[in-house]
Amino acid sequence: MTVRAVTLLVFNRPEHTRQVFERVRAARPTHLFVFADGLRSAADRASCEAARRAATDVDWPCEVQTHVSDTNAGARHAMARALAWAFEHVESTIVLEDDCLASPEFFAFAWGLLERFRDDARVLHISGESYYPAATTSAHSYYFSKYPLAWGWATWRRAWANYAESLPRMRGLLTSGAAEGFYDSPEEREYWTGVLRGVVDGTGFCWDYAWQFSCWLHGGLSVHPRVNLVSNIGWGPEGTHTRGASPLANRPVGILGPLTHPLTPVRDPDADAAIFDTRYPGVYLRRRKTLAYRLTLPARLLKRRLFPPSE
Repeated sequence: MTVRAVTLLVFNRPEHTRQVFERVRAARPTHLFVFADGLRSAADRASCEAARRAATDVDWPCEVQTHVSDTNAGARHAMARALAWAFEHVESTIVLEDDCLASPEFFAFAWGLLERFRDDARVLHISGESYYPAATTSAHSYYFSKYPLAWGWATWRRAWANYAESLPRMRGLLTSGAAEGFYDSPEEREYWTGVLRGVVDGTGFCWDYAWQFSCWLHGGLSVHPRVNLVSNIGWGPEGTHTRGASPLANRPVGILGPLTHPLTPVRDPDADAAIFDTRYPGVYLRRRKTLAYRLTLPARLLKRRLFPPSE
């Protein structure tokens, strides 16, 4: 399987970038697009330049294109700028940020499905993440979800075109009730309505939330592998949204084996429930409604005031 294009986003973490790039090197894509976000201050210069060098240390036949931003777009906007640029040159790409360490199998998995679903408007996203234990015993290599998880992913120009077009329509989702069809449970409605408000008013805007609602707005499906294929290694003090300890950090990857395909692209609601419980706060939101949680809440709040968690 020849991997045609990888888009790699980097900033100021050269050690993370080197690890991620080594997996890209092993996959030997024919095109590599490196998008480097701009400096926040002069203090970033050395680490940003080191990360850019690490991301372009190409020693195989490959067309390398680099875009160094004049300004710091930040996590909210860098992805949109990077993909708008990459899709000026290619019709599909694998996408990695500098903290998304892909397994060797991920590249063939993602590119194979980019080819398979290239002209299928129902499929908008291919993810490297998996949070559905039941899928590990499946005869198929992947399943379909409504969640476009983005710690290692892939998409097409025709799908990403929905992103910018969807943004002005999101405000209407809150007032028209059109978003009700997105949710499978009261907890999902509670959580994602709050997130959508943040996307609309800009207080909680981040590209991946906007992309998720864009996919939902267009009824798009995301492909997820039967086993996890990408590990987020970016948790720590240098992370933007991943600073504390988390069970989502450094998750192990599995062995996928040869691709076997489901007969039809149909969303698996059980998988989506598992994703909401594991990747998002579904379990916590349900527990918060229990009597035991409410009865013990005053004591826990007092303990938190008296003994605040250390950083």
